[in-house]
Amino acid sequence: MKRRMSVVSLVAIALVAVSTYAGIIGTGATRGVAYRISSVAVNGVEYETAAAEFLINGQVGSLADVAPGQVIEVEGTINADGITGTATRVIVDDTLRAPLDDVDGANGRLTVAGQQLTVNLRT
Repeated sequence: MKRRMSVVSLVAIALVAVSTYAGIIGTGATRGVAYRISSVAVNGVEYETAAAEFLINGQVGSLADVAPGQVIEVEGTINADGITGTATRVIVDDTLRAPLDDVDGANGRLTVAGQQLTVNLRT
């Protein structure tokens, strides 16, 4: 039986994501790494966010709460040019969900998805 755990505040390391396919055809949603924060730009599309709702880890937020490198989901539309669009909702969820491979309680270590993590009482 595999156990699952959540580790909060994991921020993606990658700062640039390039894709020829943006993920939204007409109206829909796309998920990728944010790489420009004057507006929301993800997967090669820059989204207007003036009227967008921002949800940051389940809480109401704003564009100021989104950082380059975070994995975000954008709901909205892509314009006919394929490189601009309008976001209706931007969702940031920094929670890691992955199988818990091993627990070493004596040394304060967990192995999650093959990555060893050191934990303490403040983690």
